Amino acid sequence: MLLSNAHTHTLPVLGKEVAICQGSAIIADNNFYSVGIHPWHINLKDIESEKANILKTLGNSGIKAIGECGLDKKISSDLRTQNEVFEWHIQQSYRHNKPLIIHCVKAYNEILNIKKNNAKSPVWIIHGFNSSIEMAYQLIDSGCILSLGHHTLLNNKLQNLVKELDEHVYLIESDTKDYPILKNIYETIAHLKNTEIETLALIKLKLFKNIFQIADL
Repeated sequence: MLLSNAHTHTLPVLGKEVAICQGSAIIADNNFYSVGIHPWHINLKDIESEKANILKTLGNSGIKAIGECGLDKKISSDLRTQNEVFEWHIQQSYRHNKPLIIHCVKAYNEILNIKKNNAKSPVWIIHGFNSSIEMAYQLIDSGCILSLGHHTLLNNKLQNLVKELDEHVYLIESDTKDYPILKNIYETIAHLKNTEIETLALIKLKLFKNIFQIADL
């Protein structure tokens, strides 16, 4: 059984997991990666230099997504600067035809408004989704894919959402957690969907491969 992981900051467990790892400027192995400027790091980095480093990596076949990037209202970086950096990532997503992994904190309405102007963009993946059922469907209706993580383990609101979601509108991720937590998330979601974890894993793997344009594993 191979578990797909839409977003992680750790390397996958060989033979048990296939993942989109948060990358750096140097990608030198056989894993799959995303590259981008996290909103938390905007004030800590030379943005133009970081953009140049990212552009150098995008021709690598292991780069399957752009991000994580996005908007976060709980940090000190001003929203205008965050938005400018986010728009740059959107442009690269179009240019390189790669899905966008989005970090969003207290800014779902802003993300929705931006998505309205990018209706034909490559897929937007809302990583670590943790908001209302109503917001979930607004994002899905706009064309976004939800990525569900460890919040699903204890959040009754998210568990109720999982029960009614169609399988083609969400992925599963571990974020900063390790493989046992990823498996626990799969087990929890399988239970909520009244299915076997092996069945869920196959469904999510097919969606994962389709979204990230992975032909073979």
